[in-house]
Amino acid sequence: LYRNPDDLGTALKLVDFSSFIFLETTGLMAKAGSGLRSIADMSGKKIAVIGGTTNERAVNAQLKARQLSATVVPFKSRDEAFAALEEGKVDAFASDRLLLIGAAVKSKDPRAMDLLPDQLSMEPYGIALPRGDSNFRLAVNTGLARIYGTGEIVEIFNRWFRDLGNPGPVVETLYMLGAIPE
Repeated sequence: LYRNPDDLGTALKLVDFSSFIFLETTGLMAKAGSGLRSIADMSGKKIAVIGGTTNERAVNAQLKARQLSATVVPFKSRDEAFAALEEGKVDAFASDRLLLIGAAVKSKDPRAMDLLPDQLSMEPYGIALPRGDSNFRLAVNTGLARIYGTGEIVEIFNRWFRDLGNPGPVVETLYMLGAIPE
């Protein structure tokens, strides 16, 4: 899946990509009752990330832009980072918002975590395709345009994300634009 505009040039040397299929943002999760309400509260705090990810870059960029002094602590996996948050070894965990929600839902007490309102980056997703096969890419994008144009995407979205509510305005816009054939 294509997730990072900064890496697009490198990725395109290896694969092609479909039209966007989803947009996600980097978010922050903290323990409920921690007093942390946004990234603005992170000065002097420790923020877990999965090392080498776009989420790590987004957190570092936001801290620099806002001139906040926080320690970014890289972990090898989502499970390790979330465990560090639960155990109080870090004050927050930054990752894709849906993945943070999923980790909290699987935890011992989902109500013990707060998803902060910050959206620190835009993360577009696309389907990785064989490089140089423009006919296949056109077929995939035509199929995606049909799914978006007929509204079938609503059924697909609801199948996987119904419990999280309706798609937000950015995702709805992505689906409307995705209905335009290539």
